[in-house]
Amino acid sequence: MSPFRARSVELQGGFRVEYHRVESTHMPPGEAAVVGRAAIRLRYEALFASFDPRIESRVDEACAGDGLAFVRGHNGGRLVPRQAGEPRSLDDAYLMLLRLEGDGVWRISHLMWHRVTG
Repeated sequence: MSPFRARSVELQGGFRVEYHRVESTHMPPGEAAVVGRAAIRLRYEALFASFDPRIESRVDEACAGDGLAFVRGHNGGRLVPRQAGEPRSLDDAYLMLLRLEGDGVWRISHLMWHRVTG
């Protein structure tokens, strides 16, 4: 799977932990780094248990070569609560780093993002 397709699938609510390297790291704004597939899975499961994601993703720049790739873009939209509550708006810039693994699959090694607006 191309690095660009992996990100697209993840953002459409089809999160699949196997698109991450075993030692993958997520760096969410204002939180401690989330390290490893198991911890990343738990974070996403908790998020998707509480919210119905309505994410609009845009890729602004992407480059791959020599077994490394990056994707830079924007996530907009909102997270709609499954219970009572107000939706959370999304306005995040992200940078994703990927590596081509020995099995020929591109996997996410790092994902960093920050709010564009306060």
